[in-house]
Amino acid sequence: MSPLPAEPILGGMCLPEEHVHVDFDAAGVAVVTIDNPPLNTLARRVREELLAALDSLAADETLRALVLTGQGDRAFSAGADLQEEEGLEGEALRAFMQEWERLYEAVAGFPVPVIAAVNGWALGGGFEVMLAADLRVAAETARMGAIALRIGLVNSIPRLVRLVGESRARDLVFTARHVDGTEAAAMGLVHQVVPAGRALAAARELAGQIAALPPLAVRRAKALLGRVGDLTLAEAQALQLETFLELHPTPDHHQAVREFLARRGKAESSGDGG
Repeated sequence: MSPLPAEPILGGMCLPEEHVHVDFDAAGVAVVTIDNPPLNTLARRVREELLAALDSLAADETLRALVLTGQGDRAFSAGADLQEEEGLEGEALRAFMQEWERLYEAVAGFPVPVIAAVNGWALGGGFEVMLAADLRVAAETARMGAIALRIGLVNSIPRLVRLVGESRARDLVFTARHVDGTEAAAMGLVHQVVPAGRALAAARELAGQIAALPPLAVRRAKALLGRVGDLTLAEAQALQLETFLELHPTPDHHQAVREFLARRGKAESSGDGG
């Protein structure tokens, strides 16, 4: 196993170059890479580029899944450039933080599943972006945490509570400690842990599995999952029924049923029984 990366110093400088790269594959998967060395900090220009990329991709109806990662193995993203906050107060500070909230919501509300491939450090705003993804794949050597108390602030708490529960969230928030990929998986913070250097490949494989499913149903499932947590059980069941009724007459559904029956027929004729 590779050694854990050295702990970064919070805050980085935004270099004058393109910081967000988008690649597509034939399966309908997009890989969005944050590229702002050395720690992929989300300075304003980077956030603007990332939001623009997400907005453009959200309008692409051929897209089936999205992988979000950081360039290299040192960091997914170490969060904000703290120098940007210096001197801000009142409404200016509120507007600055609302820019961040728009980024988190762009990830959480993206129309297809978003998989965070966490290859190294995920801290501050980078940690929150990771939390906003639908699925998280982390390297064993990745390090992450809700560390805002270290600088006298709060962040990440609502999504963290929803993901790992209040008890574990209290542990992470009050200790402001880092956890590696293995511990993060054990507490349900990430869905899959892989050897160092394999996070992106594993995330792409997972995205490929999603991309192979009927795309309209995947989009509706994502929308449903985003709403049911705020509804009563009866309301959620009613919303699911309406979604089911919407999907049932679609070509996606009928084609998927035909393919399923064809596969079952082949299995039965070969003696596999299913």
